[in-house]
Amino acid sequence: METYRITYASTAARSFGSAEFERLLMQARIYNYSEGIGGLLLRAGPQFLGVLEGPEPAVATLYARIAADPRHHAVRALEAAAVRGPLFPYASLGFAEVAPDALVRLTACLDQSHRRVLPPQGYDEPEVIADLLLEFVELHCSHVLGQPGDRAAHPPQRSPSIQPPNGNSAKLAHGPPR
Repeated sequence: METYRITYASTAARSFGSAEFERLLMQARIYNYSEGIGGLLLRAGPQFLGVLEGPEPAVATLYARIAADPRHHAVRALEAAAVRGPLFPYASLGFAEVAPDALVRLTACLDQSHRRVLPPQGYDEPEVIADLLLEFVELHCSHVLGQPGDRAAHPPQRSPSIQPPNGNSAKLAHGPPR
């Protein structure tokens, strides 16, 4: 089955207490698991970046629900693409609080206005985005690759097709070009 990925950014319409947010996160994990959706949710204050992965109809339906949810505003898709496989296959919804400046840089790198610099010539854009997301997780929140109760945690693998021809691994998570 083909995997579909939507990466989105949003802003919370209001702040959540920790108990309320934990309850919402648990409900989301249960729903995602029941629909065969995996992914990641990063939060820095009121800012969110989410990665939804799974069957296209289920992922598209969930994204539409998120976009229509009054608890979010400024919801925008940063990427929507069929991909070779999930980045986070063992997490129904990994979650991490991250530094605000790190999330701002990641969101800026994924923003459509920066796509003219991504990907390098001859590279597949969804795979470059996948590498960027994985590098961010490795640097800022590697603990999200599996949650208690999720399927056995195994770190996702970077795609071999995004290795540069000279064999050097490109570092992409340092922010958009200035």
